[in-house]
Amino acid sequence: MDHELFAYKIEYLLGKGGFGEVYKGKYKKTGEVVAIKVIKNFESDPVSKRELENLRGLTGENIVRLIDFTILGNTAYLIMELCDGDVATYVLKIVKRKLTDSEMKDFIRQTTSGLTIIHDKKIVHRDIKPLNILFVRKGNKILYKLADFGLSKMISGTQYMTYCGTGGFMAPEVKSQAHANNLADIWSLGKTFCFIISRNYNDLEYEDKTEGNLKDLISRMLRINVRERITADKILSHPYLRN
Repeated sequence: MDHELFAYKIEYLLGKGGFGEVYKGKYKKTGEVVAIKVIKNFESDPVSKRELENLRGLTGENIVRLIDFTILGNTAYLIMELCDGDVATYVLKIVKRKLTDSEMKDFIRQTTSGLTIIHDKKIVHRDIKPLNILFVRKGNKILYKLADFGLSKMISGTQYMTYCGTGGFMAPEVKSQAHANNLADIWSLGKTFCFIISRNYNDLEYEDKTEGNLKDLISRMLRINVRERITADKILSHPYLRN
């Protein structure tokens, strides 16, 4: 695919995801590189457009920024900041080792901070997993960013009913198609932490791989009873991150 889309030039395919193809692009006026997500069979209705406007309004260091969007017929083009890759690739193919305790704390702080931005705007991610957390190198620092809000919707009232998510990262209440709220994201993030620890999609348990405050934190994120599950702001104040 190599054609110009208004102010941006679509250059080459970066990859394919559950919601469409992602291309590397460039802003013609400044040369700024971006990611352009192309979603076909997009429902171009006022509600969908409003959701995209809500997502474009989200800003923060730990979320992937939606710079702009345009809809042509049944195809949506999302102009997003370009990242270096997903956290699964980072852990499995770049560092190729278990994260140190300091690195793990940094990962938890950053991803949870991104989640608080979303939840504060009454948006539920609904598909948190390693492939939907991207990273960017900033000198010696790694920035982690929540990505792919294609399934996100503004919450009507306090709850929504839906069936989405991914396999082992999906909260029990979502699997059963029961009413779920933003605490489903806490479960998915907790399972993502388990993956970061095990580096194995088939081993998302934590009991025998963690101890002390980290074990306590993850256990609070993975409570079957939603009312007992820890919230994002309480994660950030948990003793594990204070030590």
